[in-house]
Amino acid sequence: MADGFRNDVKPFPKSEKFQGADVLIIGNTIIGDILKDGFVLNEDNPLRKELFTLDEIDMIREQYGIKRVIITHLEEDWGKSYDDYRELERELNLIYFAYDGMKIRL
Repeated sequence: MADGFRNDVKPFPKSEKFQGADVLIIGNTIIGDILKDGFVLNEDNPLRKELFTLDEIDMIREQYGIKRVIITHLEEDWGKSYDDYRELERELNLIYFAYDGMKIRL
């Protein structure tokens, strides 16, 4: 684009400034393969080229040694309640889901 603005979020920028960060706050993610009303997000779905999957976010966290990741802008289309997200947090490594009114202490 003429102004240099990119509409997509992928790929994640490569920069040493992310190394050892306390927190990565990131949105535009895919949370799981089964969405609202049982819709299955296949491997060839175009969303996978535009949005980060949980596996990709975890790889970024590991690559840069980021201490904590908070995922924002959770979409209702993913078909998960906040209780579902809390349950998923227990399975993830240092990845958390934001909620309205959340305060982050750095």
